[in-house]
Amino acid sequence: MTVVRVAITQTAWTGDKGSMLDRHERFAREAAADGAQVICFQ
Repeated sequence: MTVVRVAITQTAWTGDKGSMLDRHERFAREAAADGAQVICFQ
C-alpha cells in the first residue's frame, strides 16, 4: 500500500492579499519540510 502524507491548512483572511500569500507560502514550506506530498489550502 502506498502512503501519501497530506497537510491541510486553514487561516483567517488578513485583509491583505500579499500577507495571505506570504502566510500560505510559509505553511507550504513547513508542511513540505514535515514530509507532506499534498497540501490543501482553505
